[in-house]
Amino acid sequence: MQSATAPQSQRTRGFTLVELLVVIGIIALLISVLLPALGKARQQANATYCQANLRQIGQLIQMYVSENKGLTPWAADNDWGNNFFGTFADPLTILATRKYATVPFAGQGPNSILFEPPEVLKIFRDTDAPSDNWDPRANAYIANNRALGMLDTQGRFNWDPIPRGPGYKQRKLGSIKRSQDVMMVWCGACKVVSDINYGCYHNWPNGLDNYQMYGGHGLSYPNPVDTSAFKTDYYANPVSLGAPIGVGGSPSSQVPGSVTKTYLAAANRDYIVNGADVFPDLDRNYMRFRHLNNTTCNFLFVDGHVESRKLGEVKARDVCMNP
Repeated sequence: MQSATAPQSQRTRGFTLVELLVVIGIIALLISVLLPALGKARQQANATYCQANLRQIGQLIQMYVSENKGLTPWAADNDWGNNFFGTFADPLTILATRKYATVPFAGQGPNSILFEPPEVLKIFRDTDAPSDNWDPRANAYIANNRALGMLDTQGRFNWDPIPRGPGYKQRKLGSIKRSQDVMMVWCGACKVVSDINYGCYHNWPNGLDNYQMYGGHGLSYPNPVDTSAFKTDYYANPVSLGAPIGVGGSPSSQVPGSVTKTYLAAANRDYIVNGADVFPDLDRNYMRFRHLNNTTCNFLFVDGHVESRKLGEVKARDVCMNP
């Protein structure tokens, strides 16, 4: 009588435990090799997306200039009394959409002069931000107030911290010399409250370089406003990211050697109000190197081109311009 068992040569042979472990090991090795590369690719894609945003912002600024007799939009509105001040995202969004609000938003005073658009364009929302839950009017970018000017509390382009000085006047874009060298818009630190990203609402551009954007001693290139406080050699020094944060005293381009790697690493952060990552009110960051593992910031220049710079590479001359 024949057995029902199939011949030994016809049996299906499965993997042994050793073979399975070898395959799993190979897969794990491939994943370990590919994941860093995929992470770098994603980081680069985010940085490229930000650069595309800045190019579109540059195009909108050019459109605004062409419709306003060559004059620039404002960088920000110096109206603390109305809390959420306007940024350059507001006039550019209104220019593109022709829509604006007719009453103040929550948080603005009843006598607000600047009414913002209901929601700014998506190009003002950067990648690699601390939260994707954006406030409708959040702007993740900061403008050079020396290039675009700032409004006073009456909505006028005459807010000037330096009496009879260059000030933050509205100017014609074509009057800015060294247009290929002067930074006009860049990534700013975002403020997050209860997981809502308000962007750079409370981070004025005048605080850059330990408030030298406010005092303006060296911001009229190539001749400083106050030669007793700012020497021409300082133009080649790196700028600090904002006000001092208790690291290395009060770093700025006016104190050679004060903008250290330790300071830059401590200052290059966002503001997470409901967590441990909070700076005191005035210790803020006005230039955020958020891309490529917190090492890189993107910049829109006056002539419309976009560049990336590494943390510590921005010099005082990059934000300076002619009166």
